[in-house]
Amino acid sequence: MELDEHVQLLFAKYIRKDCSEIEFEELLTWLVAMDEDEKNALSAPLKDLWEQAKAGKLDSTTDQINWDHILNRVLHLTDQSQIIPLDEAFPRRIGWRKIAAAIIILGVVLSGSIFFLTRKSSTEAVKTVVKPLRYPKDIVTRGNNAILTLSNGTIIVLDTAKKGVIAEQGNEKVIMMDSGQLSYTPATIIGTYSTDIRYNTISTPRAAQYQIFLSDGTKVWLNAASSLRYPTTFSGKNRIVELQGEGYFEVTKNKEKPFLVRTAGMEVAVLGTRFNIMAYEDENAIQTTLLEGLVKVNHGNQSDLLDPGKKAVLRRDNSILTVGDANVNQAVAWKNGYFYFDRSDIKTIMRQVSRWYDLDIVYEAPVPDMQFSGKIERKLPLSGITRLLESSQIHFRIEGNKFIIMN
Repeated sequence: MELDEHVQLLFAKYIRKDCSEIEFEELLTWLVAMDEDEKNALSAPLKDLWEQAKAGKLDSTTDQINWDHILNRVLHLTDQSQIIPLDEAFPRRIGWRKIAAAIIILGVVLSGSIFFLTRKSSTEAVKTVVKPLRYPKDIVTRGNNAILTLSNGTIIVLDTAKKGVIAEQGNEKVIMMDSGQLSYTPATIIGTYSTDIRYNTISTPRAAQYQIFLSDGTKVWLNAASSLRYPTTFSGKNRIVELQGEGYFEVTKNKEKPFLVRTAGMEVAVLGTRFNIMAYEDENAIQTTLLEGLVKVNHGNQSDLLDPGKKAVLRRDNSILTVGDANVNQAVAWKNGYFYFDRSDIKTIMRQVSRWYDLDIVYEAPVPDMQFSGKIERKLPLSGITRLLESSQIHFRIEGNKFIIMN
């Protein structure tokens, strides 16, 4: 189901008064997370429903929701420090005190681009005072940065490599493109074919990501703290690569040579498609999300086919492979420059923060029982995240590269 259709379904359910609290929070989260282009791209029926509700033309919502208040405060929030009081006219059954708290948090986050839903059981209107954060030096990311290890063990730091040919392996050339991406010219194009298989490994440190074109034209994005091992030229019946961490793949079609991605626990087989694999060792599951085409996922004697919009999840605690609906936007948000949270707990969020800002997370206190939804740009310095945590009453301190959660 497309995002537009899903939002319309949630919106229609709310208008019919059979939208659950969770579904309502999801609807409002989607609307807040959309940028102007995404909102303008909504279908006419959804725009019409929104405008009718805002104008009070729908009897089922006129007495319940102040739509002008919602529209101005949520979708077009301009005063980033303003406190939004709880409107007692909002229906209690859908948890408006939670929503009010979330909107307050939205108001103090940079650019208003994120919508976080707390699970606090407060019975009073929430008022937040945000103090400016002061750090000796704000923490920023490294952007495009990776290390290439050639078949002979030579190491090349790619962010300092010059444009053009940066290495030769037999008749194969490794090329740094003008775009900053890495590309291979296979031996079959530039000279005598070699039967020797050479493997290269590209690795991203924490706080960085990278893109690479493989010799068959397949394009791979690597997230932070990830690595990809691959042959410089694909030979044999299959095109096989090995992934650690997270990668997004746009595979060049070749019916004669299936493309296989192997991780520590899951193998994904494709002919030509777009998909994302998240296989970090510190996550509780390996996830493959399909955007386009068809893939087959394998784990031991378990296997399944994925259609677009589906994901395969292999849990590390029980080694059971399951298939279900995917939040595609969340799965590829990192590639598009965002953190995207969907009812994520603190530890899930902090694992991403750790990888993207090169921090070690230390917990001196029990983790607050809170969940968050929304998106925020990854290009922001760390203070963009810490401002959010402070507004949620999560206390911490930073010592060097340690991020310490306190009481």
